[in-house]
Order: sequence, then C-alpha cells, then structure tokens
Amino acid sequence: MRHVFACGLACFMLLLSGCERAPTADVALEGVALHGQLSYIRDRNMETFEIVIVDLASGRQRTLAVPDQVAAMDFAPDGTHLLGHVTVGDVGQTMRTLTKIDFGSAEHSAFERFHQNEMYPRYSPDGSRIAYFAWVGEGTERAYLYLRDADGSNPRRLDCPGKVCAHPRWHPDGDRLIYHVDDTKIVETSLNDNRHTVLFQEDNLGRELRHPFYSPGGAPPITVGVEAAPRMCGKARSAALT
Repeated sequence: MRHVFACGLACFMLLLSGCERAPTADVALEGVALHGQLSYIRDRNMETFEIVIVDLASGRQRTLAVPDQVAAMDFAPDGTHLLGHVTVGDVGQTMRTLTKIDFGSAEHSAFERFHQNEMYPRYSPDGSRIAYFAWVGEGTERAYLYLRDADGSNPRRLDCPGKVCAHPRWHPDGDRLIYHVDDTKIVETSLNDNRHTVLFQEDNLGRELRHPFYSPGGAPPITVGVEAAPRMCGKARSAALT
C-alpha cells in the first residue's frame, strides 16, 4: 500500500512540475520526437493580446504581450521574428498594417502602409520577399496580391485574374504563388512570366473555395476544402475574408 501511495504521489508531483511545459513536449509522431517552434495568439475578450511561442522539443513557452490585435502570423525563415498584420481602429473603421514582431523585445516594426487594409503576409522560402493581399477602393470592392522586399520596401502589385485575389501561399521553389480568386477559383501564378493557371473551379454558387496551400513537395492539394456559405457582397464579404 505504501508503495502504491508513493507511486501516486510521485506521479502527482511530476504532473505539477510539468505545468509550465507544453503538452506537445511529450508527444511523438511515429516514434519521432517533435522539434522546432510553433506560435499562437491568445487574447482576453479581444482586448489584450499575447503571442505564445512554444519550443516543441522541450515544451518551454515564451509569452510576448502585444499592444494590438495581431493575426495571420508567419515565422521569418531565420527564426528571429514573426510577421503578421496588426488591426487598429473601431469596428467599421479598422486599418490593418503589416508588422514584424521581434522575439527578443516584442517590439513592433510596422511597414509603411499604402492601403487601408494590408494583410496576410507570407515570406518566400528564401526569406527575400513577402507576398500579401490588400483591399483597395472606397468600399473595399477589390483585393489584389502584392510583393515586397523582406524589409517592406518596393511594393509591387500583381495582376488579379478576377475581382478579389486573396490569401497567397508560396510554392517551395519560390517562383509561384497559389491563392483563391472570387471564392470560386484556386489559381497559381508564375512570378517569372505572370502566367495564371486555374487549378480548381467551383460552379456551385452555394459553395466557396478558400485558403489553398502546397504540400511540402510543391504539389497543390488534390482536393480543396469547399465550405457551404451564402454569397456575400460589400463589407460583409470583406469581413469574411479577414
């Protein structure tokens, strides 16, 4: 009985000692321990925001308090900072700005904004460029893809084969982007010759195609998630894409 009690007490103390560790530290996939970092956003009533960075091998967590609402984060290829967009302003009058967040200091470094809503930035595989999209026009009727250098300079708009081009992802080779157009098409664009290729198209007006991404080997997904949703226009549609 004493032995059972001692074992139970030891297990209880072990659980207590692990409270500061992420549960992922003890998880293995097919016998291979997890490694690298992941990050997520934690908010309290959409008023205070934190970024949590987890080391998957050790389970250690770091928390960075940030003053504004952040979203769509992407790790820099060198692992020193995150890139996302920061939202400020009141409902109906918000502005979204591409912003770097340093791991060491939690300092925000906002890029110069050329449109009211610039969002969903993604680093190229080599870290030299950033792809993102921006709503343009008074009523945010259109959205275009843009490229910038990694420091935020030299913005360049890409042709949009539709009205709304959004949520770009890089091919692992860094020479093309995949994204959705008007919620009905998944399109790949070659950055070398600006050639657009429609990979998937949805003709059912009650369903929408969104958020495509490549497999690690570079192939587009065989199937793309299709969600049933009513068609929306104007501000309601732009809000749904945030």
